Amino acid sequence: MDIRSAGVVGLGTMGAGIAEVLARAGLTVTAVEADPDALARGMSMIDASLGKAASRGRLTEQQHREIAGRVQGQEFLPPLPGPLLY
Repeated sequence: MDIRSAGVVGLGTMGAGIAEVLARAGLTVTAVEADPDALARGMSMIDASLGKAASRGRLTEQQHREIAGRVQGQEFLPPLPGPLLY
């Protein structure tokens, strides 16, 4: 089985870390967050972590950009409540 993509729901500290690890492993990651501010914070946590690794020589700037490019942030809007059909 060849896994090429993954999804992460929630971009708090743990979700952002998981998304980064998956992206570093070469997967395309769709990161979903309900709150647009939380989405922005999570994406910036990933970028800051990659930037820190690049500044310490663990990644090149090109690798930093490539890995960050594999993480796609997406806002999730829950469906509106409607009538229940049985």
